[in-house]
Amino acid sequence: MKYLLLTGLLGILWAYLNMYQLEVTILDVGMDKVETAVENAAHDAALQIDENELLNDKVIFVKNEADITFKNTMMANLKVDTALKPINSALIDGPIKLLDVQYIDHGYKDPFTNKFVNFPYIYTYNGVNRFERTVFGPSIAYVIEANFYKNNSPHQFVVIQEYKK
Repeated sequence: MKYLLLTGLLGILWAYLNMYQLEVTILDVGMDKVETAVENAAHDAALQIDENELLNDKVIFVKNEADITFKNTMMANLKVDTALKPINSALIDGPIKLLDVQYIDHGYKDPFTNKFVNFPYIYTYNGVNRFERTVFGPSIAYVIEANFYKNNSPHQFVVIQEYKK
């Protein structure tokens, strides 16, 4: 009888550990998919530059085209609509929020000094999770937030796509 009880308890423990591992795997897959989608979208958005300014050796992002390209690439890589809300997704819980977008190019003014930036430049995000990174050329910085299946707190992703000389 005691072996039957022990076997039953070990079976319950095994099932619990497998369910926990499944939840961790689902969270990991969801985070990887969102991170890859944001990296691809930032890359595609960074390709939207003013070609006339490029002839003058300046990189100026065309913001409207970059925004449209970012959303289109996100929609192509994740099952989301134009408002970045998931469509029948078991991985992402709730809409993906775009917390900050900065187009740090040759026409960008530092928000603290109100002067045009020189590279290298330290990009600072002062949201809930403060973030700093040195960029060495014109860059697009995206900070997004996503909620995942059975995860209580949202996760932030910071992706910076930059041109280096």
